[in-house]
Amino acid sequence: ETPVITARRPAPSPALAARELRRGRATPSAGLIGTGVINFETARFLVRALPDLARFVLYDLDRDRAQAFAASLSEMLHGLREIEVLVADDPREIYRDHPVIVYATTAVKPHVADLSDCQPGATILHVSLRDLEPEVILAHDNVVDDVDHVLRARTSVHLAEQKVGHRDFIRCTLAALLAGTAALRAGA
Repeated sequence: ETPVITARRPAPSPALAARELRRGRATPSAGLIGTGVINFETARFLVRALPDLARFVLYDLDRDRAQAFAASLSEMLHGLREIEVLVADDPREIYRDHPVIVYATTAVKPHVADLSDCQPGATILHVSLRDLEPEVILAHDNVVDDVDHVLRARTSVHLAEQKVGHRDFIRCTLAALLAGTAALRAGA
């Protein structure tokens, strides 16, 4: 039970963020990078948060793991609504084709230095906290669930803070968006 309980705790937050950050914009598909239990649980919540979601595309360094995840996700979704589940050969396929991208990997240090292949206005949900290089964080609009939590333990956001010596690159928290004390970015 512990892995599922642990996975269910972080899963609602990215789904809620996707719903709020994509409000009023079509979200027919989502790309999931990393095919472990946290992204499985996140997918369960995304289905409920994004009513027009019709496709998940998965990427994992271990293709067999991605295929097994796809089968499990398809089985879980069966009877809920018709959602296609596919496996990508390259993470750039996920960047190019999906307005929502969820990172939930076991990366111990940042390894993604370029998101230029992403769709304009894509929403990147960085659940695993250590995939994006600090320069990527600094170049984008950042909404976090908990400022103090993401600014520790050498997360991508923490490394960005160390690089520039401030937190001004964090625009707001998800709670501030929900409370209406922060607004969606114009054009988002």
